[in-house]
Amino acid sequence: MSTFFLRHRHRLIWILALAVIASFPGIPALAESGPLATPTTPPATATRTPTPTRTPTPTRTPTPTRTPTPTRTPTRTPTRTPTSTATRVPLVEPVLLEPEDGESTSALTDPPTGSPTLRWASQTVATHYYVQLSNSSGFAVILEEADTLSTAWTPTKSLGDGIIYWRVKAGNTLGWGPYSSPRFFSKDWSAGGVVVAQPLAPADGATLAAFSAPVFSWSEVPGAARYLFQVDGDLNFGSVDYSALTLKAAHTPTVRLASGLYYWRVTPIDNREHYGAPSPLVSFRLEWNETPRLLAPADNPYPPLTFSPEFRWTAVAGAREYRLEVSTSPDFTTVTIYTTRSAAFTPDRNLANDQEYYWRVRAVDAQFNTGPWSEVRRFQMRWNLAPRLLTPLNNQIALGHPVFSWMPVAGAEKYQIQVDESIGFAAPIKFDERIYGAVYAHTGWGEIILNATYYWRVRAIDARGNLSPWSEVRGFDFGARFGPNLIFPPHYAESDTNLAVTADATQATPLFIWDTVHDAGGARPYQAADRYMLEVRDALDGTLAFSLTTAGHAAAPTTNNPFSGLLNGRLYSWTVTAYVGSTRLGFPMTSLARLESAGLADYADQVASQLPHGIKQRLEIAMLVARGARLLLLDEPTAGMTAAETQATIDLIRRINRETDTAILVIEHDMAFVRGLACPLIVMMRGQVLHEGTYDEVRADPQVRAAYLGDRHA
Repeated sequence: MSTFFLRHRHRLIWILALAVIASFPGIPALAESGPLATPTTPPATATRTPTPTRTPTPTRTPTPTRTPTPTRTPTRTPTRTPTSTATRVPLVEPVLLEPEDGESTSALTDPPTGSPTLRWASQTVATHYYVQLSNSSGFAVILEEADTLSTAWTPTKSLGDGIIYWRVKAGNTLGWGPYSSPRFFSKDWSAGGVVVAQPLAPADGATLAAFSAPVFSWSEVPGAARYLFQVDGDLNFGSVDYSALTLKAAHTPTVRLASGLYYWRVTPIDNREHYGAPSPLVSFRLEWNETPRLLAPADNPYPPLTFSPEFRWTAVAGAREYRLEVSTSPDFTTVTIYTTRSAAFTPDRNLANDQEYYWRVRAVDAQFNTGPWSEVRRFQMRWNLAPRLLTPLNNQIALGHPVFSWMPVAGAEKYQIQVDESIGFAAPIKFDERIYGAVYAHTGWGEIILNATYYWRVRAIDARGNLSPWSEVRGFDFGARFGPNLIFPPHYAESDTNLAVTADATQATPLFIWDTVHDAGGARPYQAADRYMLEVRDALDGTLAFSLTTAGHAAAPTTNNPFSGLLNGRLYSWTVTAYVGSTRLGFPMTSLARLESAGLADYADQVASQLPHGIKQRLEIAMLVARGARLLLLDEPTAGMTAAETQATIDLIRRINRETDTAILVIEHDMAFVRGLACPLIVMMRGQVLHEGTYDEVRADPQVRAAYLGDRHA
């Protein structure tokens, strides 16, 4: 009994409930028509009274306590009848309302992508509904499904274009009813090509030289999460030359394409990777026809170029590098090719001398597409810089051990020096040497002729073996009694910017050094000089600045003799005469020296704060150099200075640049000051480089004149 009750107690409860319900008046008809009634179930009042077969023991036979019909009648009044009626009404197929079966939808009818709102009729006994969408009438694959309390529902996921089937079933707490008959709608996001991206720029048939941002733009498409941008040279887009995905309605290609005719289009993509219809095709022609504009050297400049030039041209948008060609023939049949990432280039090897050259430039992009050639320019190479001889002076006599020196020549790798008894240097030559450096003391003279004139000359040789012209020819002779060789300071000569590499022998400290003199005209061992007289005079008027006599071979300022007569920036001649007792040995030897410090010696006893403005500026610059500064940044250093102070500052800056390793960057608007520096210039405007070059090139540039200089500087 207990086992049966545990396994089938729910059936007993239903039997008892039916029996109770059947005892109320009017209830049998309801019970027979409710969801629990079936044709095979007899009335509860007839079948549920005798239950001896289901009670295996006598203790379950009497059941009077389970049928108190009179006492339960008042509590089962019709107040529960409406509830029982509602829960027993069967769920039927929902009636689908819209969209109509076979209706077409698009972004025009159902924005943004054409997915419609589905609607159906409500059922009074339904508490919720279940919707399904599929791309097959049998609903083998479900695109989306949802449980909703409403009688309208819009898909939350983007749907692809095509035939979409849908159906709905109603449900309540007792379960689900049957699905409705399916309907379908035809979805077309673009509405037959109406809702597509409309190209905005560039215009159809436009010619582009480069892809500068932004290049391509189009109208936005409702519902698009991103866009597929495509470019192809084929109208049918058989093999796409360039494609990219972008979130914006604009794009700039990241690679260059070869010159030619192209078409482009845009296709919208929704957030479920469904593609819309492509935009109309738009054509453009890519012609990388921007040619570099040659800047320097000028075409066929005169006089001819002395050194290998710095080739310069304007930059081209989109260029990765430039191809520079230099040839000795106008048709470039034989050519030397240089490749550079910059818009300027100087060959690392000198070009051959006495030769005419032609040159041109073209741009190359990252895909190695080449632009058109620039114009062709020509120039001539004439490395005709002859060295300027310094010592011995011309026709100097009574030399013992001559030291040859000359001004160095820019571009020279080495020098050739010749000495001979013949002014025509007829063979055999006394000696012919190739040396590195601009100072030479020959050894191994062999037999020499005293008081006979010897001639010497020098020429430069560059790394390619090009020869400069010979220098002037000078003469000298040897003597038994000769004066001292003057060692320091080196012989001063005015610098020549065309010739010199480091030519300025100006010294900051008045230190004088010479070598020992012996009386070679006497008996051996030759007697050395026992004293030397140093005389320093103004080179222009011969005024004696100071003199001294010493037994040594050098003279420097001391407390007792501070050389106070010397002035900064003046050119002096200094002469040393050797003596043995009261007898002079040889001839006095003379050289030139220029002495110049920072120009502050005259203010040594003054407090810095009390110095004039121009002197104070020079003091600040000198202090930086004295502390070993490697880079000077000077912003309008001559502001508020007089013309004389400005010139002194120019001289100081040029000397620092010449004699030290300090780099100097000057910002200045005073064009007279800029011209005096004689250095490369960079003109900037609003943070951009406007022009770069020499003073004359900058002054001639029309943009610079318009922005800064005006016509008076033209």
